[in-house]
Amino acid sequence: MLPLLLAAALALPSPEAADFLQAMPPGLQARQEAAIRQASAGNLAPLEAIRAERLKAAKPTPSGGGLRIENDQAAGVPFRLYEPEAAPARATLLYLHGGGWTIGSRDSCDAFCAALARRATLRVISAEYRLAPEHPYPAALDDCQALLAALQPRFPGRWFAAGDSSGGNLALALNRRAPLDALLLYYPVVDATADGSPSWQRYGQGYGLDAGLMEAFNEAYAPEAERRTNPELSPGRCPIDHRLPPTLLIAAECDILTDQGRAFFTAHRAIASPITYTLIPGSVHLFITVPGQPQAREAALARSADFIDLVLKLLH
Repeated sequence: MLPLLLAAALALPSPEAADFLQAMPPGLQARQEAAIRQASAGNLAPLEAIRAERLKAAKPTPSGGGLRIENDQAAGVPFRLYEPEAAPARATLLYLHGGGWTIGSRDSCDAFCAALARRATLRVISAEYRLAPEHPYPAALDDCQALLAALQPRFPGRWFAAGDSSGGNLALALNRRAPLDALLLYYPVVDATADGSPSWQRYGQGYGLDAGLMEAFNEAYAPEAERRTNPELSPGRCPIDHRLPPTLLIAAECDILTDQGRAFFTAHRAIASPITYTLIPGSVHLFITVPGQPQAREAALARSADFIDLVLKLLH
């Protein structure tokens, strides 16, 4: 445990992460936490206002620049399709956005999905799954599974899943239900409880994901506490009962989720799962979907493209 304690004590945000944190609206995390807790108690108005603000600020990527982009739906689940135009897609990647299962949308991860589709010559499908607390577990996961089953016959070939934060949690759970060819996980939630780790304590306030907000996310998604420790919600807390497909886990260094992600990687490496771990030095939560940490985002994008190249070579 000592190395984790030292890492948590010594890691500081990079200059771009420090600027990102400084630019965050004061009180935003507390406002989000309060809205989610009010929604869980039956008053949805504050949370709906936050969701509407995010949608109003969104600027979806238009078609062009080598991509055809369109909105569609299958199995009753809306999605956004990013299709390369210059060359056939080498595989299909189902992207599951973050936002603590309660906020976020296909718009929030739009820029990253478009960039990944271009960089890796992938067909990317971004799911608009139902949100908690109106639709608690397993609604979001059921939507992801239904969308995957509906689209696999339409797009035959290799299928990957990816997601950031709670979206990474959904990607892992989806792979349990419908095994995929590879996973890409960006600072994923692998323990849907207050894990109490050194990173949870060190970065629990003021680093892009406050502990109180994360607890509100967990409680909204799984209101019954006993459900939060099942393998579909907390795979890092449960005994390992299967090997992963080729998996890339990219972690933020200054993040309450850092230690649980590292522990998950270590446990799966011990049973020879083909999992790769990349820590982005000095980064904080949100660099995949929220502008402000361009170097961290570019590092994650480049590492993802390299990983996809390697996986496709191994699968051929």
